[in-house]
Amino acid sequence: MIDITTLLNDLMCRLAADRPIFHSEADFQHAVAWTFQTLMPHASVRIERPLRGAGRVLHLDLLVKDADQALAIELKYKTRKWAGEIICERFELAGHGAQDVGGYDYIKDVFWLEEICRNIDNCRGVAIMLSNDSAYWRPPVTSAYASFRLTEGRVLQDVIAWPASTNLGTMRNRERPLSLQGSYQLKWHDYGSSIENLGFRYLALQID
Repeated sequence: MIDITTLLNDLMCRLAADRPIFHSEADFQHAVAWTFQTLMPHASVRIERPLRGAGRVLHLDLLVKDADQALAIELKYKTRKWAGEIICERFELAGHGAQDVGGYDYIKDVFWLEEICRNIDNCRGVAIMLSNDSAYWRPPVTSAYASFRLTEGRVLQDVIAWPASTNLGTMRNRERPLSLQGSYQLKWHDYGSSIENLGFRYLALQID
């Protein structure tokens, strides 16, 4: 049995030591895949793995298989604007903003992972978000954002939906309420960089 808590701690510690910052979500995804392979050399690690479920094809960020066990992983990388040089490499991070949309997309990852874990034997899931935008873990400033806030200590459960007053543009392609089967308490962890002013933290929710 894979000890997910220990594995995630080892993963994020190794990542933080090797890669304190990433250019993009794709860069983050590839680094996570490589690190999983170094931590689990006998495992099969696949990126953007297509999976069929409920009459549709889902493209999973990472699927890690070790013997008869599977770990389904979805990743998010949300940044505030920042530019600088780290270890002789130039980084220019985008300012993504739209934390309400980012929150919806992360919770949707949890929703999909629940479905995937129901359809694959001996499969568990992990939804990871890495961000240097403190608006994600601070209390929301608007009621529209409150539904999909990822505030420290919040419990995600039951049906999560936009309030009726939400702007249609905000909800575009994200109108569907998200009904979760499990209950998940949010805990942000410092992403162990010793480099000043980056301020990265991460969420890692486990789905059984």
